[in-house]
Amino acid sequence: MIQNFRDVGETVNILFGKEIMPEKMLYRGGSINQLFDESELPPVRAILNIRTGADKIFSTVRAIHVPAVNSVENYNTANGKVKNWANKAIKSIAAIEAYPLLIHCTAGKDRTGVLVALLLSCIGVEKEIIIEEYLQSEGIENSNDIEAALLGIANPLAYIHDCSAVEFLKTQLRK
Repeated sequence: MIQNFRDVGETVNILFGKEIMPEKMLYRGGSINQLFDESELPPVRAILNIRTGADKIFSTVRAIHVPAVNSVENYNTANGKVKNWANKAIKSIAAIEAYPLLIHCTAGKDRTGVLVALLLSCIGVEKEIIIEEYLQSEGIENSNDIEAALLGIANPLAYIHDCSAVEFLKTQLRK
């Protein structure tokens, strides 16, 4: 079982009250290393590991590794180091062969929460829905950290270095 696992599209659609994202395209969660084999994975083409440690390898799934240290600093999205990491992660998944995609870190809440918030911002999901999606993770007590991250992102079109990546994300993740 993957900790804090969920279909982001399904969660956002429920929170929004109508379908604004395709389901079964973007998943999030914690570490996958405890899984026995690929049958325990959701139906994905790629896995983006944002932990510093390596993932278990699954032969039919593309592995992408853009590590970030597990630190509260990751919520400081205005920090140049965090912004560069986030841009590398976005660039790594701005390709059709990455979808359906699972994004994960150790617990599936902090680093994953920041990156999913950025993705949702890029495709135009309202801030309140992004915060509610984030709050669905076990171990999250309030929205202060993700609100700070969203403040640092401010305008995703200015935050992301490659505007074509944002347009690509919209075609994949927005209805």
